[in-house]
Amino acid sequence: MVTTSDPLSEYLHRITPTAVPAAAPLVRELHSVITRTAPELVAAVRYGILMYALPGERRFWVVALDAGKASVAIRFLYGVILDDPLAVLRKGSSVLMTWDIPYGTAVDQANVAAYVGDAVAKHSTYRTDWREITARAKNTSRGDSGGTPTDVPRGDR
Repeated sequence: MVTTSDPLSEYLHRITPTAVPAAAPLVRELHSVITRTAPELVAAVRYGILMYALPGERRFWVVALDAGKASVAIRFLYGVILDDPLAVLRKGSSVLMTWDIPYGTAVDQANVAAYVGDAVAKHSTYRTDWREITARAKNTSRGDSGGTPTDVPRGDR
C-alpha cells in the first residue's frame, strides 16, 4: 500500500490497476471542482474511496469520489437533505445519495460545484440533526407512514 501526503495521488495509485483509462482524468477534474468550491474540505482515502470532510469531522464527511467500471460516483453522505434541481441523485443508503458521472461525458463543473456547496452549507444541519434525519429517511425508504423524502429536513432551502 502506498501512502502519500497527497490523498488524490494515493487514491489514483490505488484505482489505476483496475480502473478504466478514463477514470483518472475524471477523478482529477472532479477533485479540482471540489477543492476550488470548498477549499476548507480535507481530502483523505478511507474505505477505498476519496473522501472530503471538514477539519476534525472524520465521521461526518461531506462528499466522496468513487471510481467504478462505468462512472465516477460523487457520493454525498447526507444527500437526502440536499436540493436536487437536476434530479441526478440516486439513493445509496438511508441518507447517502450519489451522482454518477459516466466516463466520456463532459462534467458540468458549475452544477457539481453547486451540489458540493449545498452539501457544505448543510453540514451543520446534518451534524446537529443526523439522528432525526437518518430515522426519517429509514422510515421513508421502508415505506412506513413516516412521510415522503421531501419530509426530511432540507436545511436552508
